[in-house]
Amino acid sequence: MKYSYYRLLDHKYCGLIVRSGQGKEEYYNTEDHQWYETGVMIRYYSDESDQYGMYEEVTEKEAQEAIK
Repeated sequence: MKYSYYRLLDHKYCGLIVRSGQGKEEYYNTEDHQWYETGVMIRYYSDESDQYGMYEEVTEKEAQEAIK
């Protein structure tokens, strides 16, 4: 499965890695090293949100480096 990866940049979730693919969105939990389903990206896509656009798309390699 091909994923897109995002690093969140807002104050609350700064540095959180999210992956998205085939209608499924997950965040990486660094405490137990697992991926969990989430819907957090809606906050970053909605232009009515304070968190709109506060993310950057990263490569899979950059995401893997960030979650080590």
